[in-house]
Amino acid sequence: MLKIMSNHKRILITPGEIDKNVHYGPFAVYWWNFIDSKKSQNTRICFPIRINMRIKVELNEKEFIIRIVQNTKDSTKPGYICESDDDAAIYSTSSEVINENYRKFFDKTTRYSGPSVLGFDDETFTEQLQVGVLFFPFEIITNGITVFVASLGSSDEEELNFAGPDYCSSFNHKYSGKKSLICQYMTRGVKLIYIIKAKRFVLILEQHLLMFGKGYLFCKILMEKNYLVCMINLLYGQLKNI
Repeated sequence: MLKIMSNHKRILITPGEIDKNVHYGPFAVYWWNFIDSKKSQNTRICFPIRINMRIKVELNEKEFIIRIVQNTKDSTKPGYICESDDDAAIYSTSSEVINENYRKFFDKTTRYSGPSVLGFDDETFTEQLQVGVLFFPFEIITNGITVFVASLGSSDEEELNFAGPDYCSSFNHKYSGKKSLICQYMTRGVKLIYIIKAKRFVLILEQHLLMFGKGYLFCKILMEKNYLVCMINLLYGQLKNI
C-alpha cells in the first residue's frame, strides 16, 4: 500500500535555483507541479522543482537529504539524489529515490509517496519554493487537451495570435501513433518552432533545416538527443489530423 505522509518531518535546507532555460524552456512542464489549494476554493497552486534544491526528511527516525539535479539520463527532466547514498545514484522520480534508499538503509521494502514525503502536496511548504519566482506558468484546457504555458511573449503578428519571442508552451499528444510531448516556442527572428519528443523518434525535415539558417547547429544537437525539430505554422486544433 502506498504511504501518504502529509504530516511528515521535513526541512528545506537549500531552496535551489531557477534556471531560465530549464524552467521556462520547451521542456519546462517537467519542472513545475500543480496542487489544489486548501486555503482558496477553486484555486490551483503552481510551484517549481528547483535545481540543487535540498530537502531533509525523516523516515523511521532516520534522516535523509534529497537533492534535485538535472537527470543525466534525460537532461530535460529532474533527477533525485540521496546525499547519504554511497552509490550516488540519480533517480528519475522522488518516490524511487525515497523507497530505494529506505530499502538500502533498513533492508526492507516500503512504498512511500515521494512527492508527499518531500512536501510537494503541502501548501505551506510549497510556498517556500515560490519565493523569488517572477512568473508562474499556467494551464489551459482546450478541446480536451491540457496546454502548459511556460512563458509569454507578444508581437504584431496576427497569424500567430500576437504571440512573440519567449512564448513557450507544450502539451501531450499522439504523433504518428506515438505518445509525444509537443513543444511550441518562439525565438527572435524565427516564427514557430515545434519540437516533438518521443522515444526512439528521430526526424528532421531537410526543407526546415534551411529555414533555421544559423540555427542549424541547434537542430543537429537536438537530433542527436532524439527530438524531432521542425518549423511549421500549425495551430493546436490541426494536430488532431496528424
